[in-house]
Amino acid sequence: MKKLFTIISVVAMSLVAMAQTNQLVWSNGRLIYGTSIETIDSLTFGGMEDVDTLQLLLPRMLTIIQRDTITQIITQIERDTIIQIERDTIIQIERDTIIQIERDTIIQIKRDTIIQIERDTIIKFDTIYVNNGDAELTYELRTLTFEDADAKFAPYELSYCNANITKWSDLIAKPEYGADMLYAMMTQSEDDRYAWYDEGNTFLASELPYNYYDYVFWGGGHAISNYASSDYTTYGTYENQLTVYGKNQVYAQTLTGGYNGSANFCMHFGYKDSSPYNGTENLPYIYFKDGTPRVIDHMYVNNSTYAISCYMDGNGLTAKIGPEDWVKAVAIGYDAEGNETGRAEIYLCNGPDNIVTEWTKWDLTSLGKVVKVDFNILGSSDNGYGFSQPAYFAYDNVAVRFDKK
Repeated sequence: MKKLFTIISVVAMSLVAMAQTNQLVWSNGRLIYGTSIETIDSLTFGGMEDVDTLQLLLPRMLTIIQRDTITQIITQIERDTIIQIERDTIIQIERDTIIQIERDTIIQIKRDTIIQIERDTIIKFDTIYVNNGDAELTYELRTLTFEDADAKFAPYELSYCNANITKWSDLIAKPEYGADMLYAMMTQSEDDRYAWYDEGNTFLASELPYNYYDYVFWGGGHAISNYASSDYTTYGTYENQLTVYGKNQVYAQTLTGGYNGSANFCMHFGYKDSSPYNGTENLPYIYFKDGTPRVIDHMYVNNSTYAISCYMDGNGLTAKIGPEDWVKAVAIGYDAEGNETGRAEIYLCNGPDNIVTEWTKWDLTSLGKVVKVDFNILGSSDNGYGFSQPAYFAYDNVAVRFDKK
C-alpha cells in the first residue's frame, strides 16, 4: 500500500572510520558511505511511520553525510509524477549546487545506484511520493508531436481549398502568407474551415476562430508548419509568419526546426488587448474534441523569426524591444461549463537580452483539468493602436495526462 509521509528532519549521527570518498551507495537495504555501513535504525525520521518497511529511503540517501554533520531536510511527500533512476546509474552533484524537485514528484531509486554529493550542496524536495514498493504513476503521458509518422486521424478534406488531409504535413500552407488554405475569404464556414484533430492519441483539436466576420488566419489561429531559419533578418517579415527561429536552420531546406530536431510544429497567431482598435472576439484555442477534461502537462515553445526580427530591430509598426519591455504568452484553461480553471504564463522576451531562441518547456499543470485552452499574447509595446509586436509563437510536443484505468 502506498503511504504519504511528511519528513520533518533527517539527523545523521557521527560516522566512524570513513574512507576518503564521497560516494553514497544504496544496496540491499543499507546505505554505504565508503567503508561505513549505516542501517535504517541509524537515522531518525521525525513524523514518519513504519520506517522499517520502506524500501525507498530517498531523503536519507540524499542527506549530505559528512563527519560530525547534521543536515536538515524539509520534505513534503505526495504523488503523481515520476523520476526513475535506473539500475547501475551514477549521478554526480557538484559543490555549491542547489537542486529543487517540484511538487507532484515520485522518485524511484533502483538497486546499484550511486549518488555522489559534494560538500556545500543543498537539495530541496517540494513533494516526493515514497511508497512501500515500486513507485507508479496514476497517469500516462501522450504527446502531440505534429509528426507525420504519429498521425492517427482519419483522412478528411478542406473543400474550400481543395486539400485532402491524410497527414500533418498536408496542413502546411504554401506559401506561408496568402495561401488559400489559411486565407480563402468568405469561403470557409464553421463546418469547412482550417482545422486539425489529433484523433486516436491526445484528442486535442483546433480550428480557426471566428473573428472579423470570417474564419481566416488574419483573425488568429493555430497553423501547422515546418518552416525554420536562423536568419531572422532575411526571413523576418509577415511573409515568414510560420517560420520558427532555430540555430543552424536553413530556410525550406533543413526541415528539422521542430522540438528536438523534428520536422513539424504549430504556429500560434492572435491576441486580444484592451485597445479599442483590437476587434478580436475569440482567441485561438486548443480543446479536447471528445469532451473529456484532462490535464495538459506541458508543451515546448519558441519564437518565430518575424517576432525576433521585430524584438531586435523593430519595423514600421513597432519599436524594437527596450530594457524594460516584455512579451509573454498566456494560457487560460476552461472546464466543460466554460468556467476558467487557471492560467499559465511564459515570457517570450523580457528585455533585449532575454529572448527565447530555442525550444523551451512551458508547464501548463496550473490550468488543472481542462476541456479548452485559449492562448493570448500580451506585451509592453504599444504604438498607439494597442500591442504592436508580432503576436506569434511556435509550440510543439504537447503532453497530456491520461488517467490509468
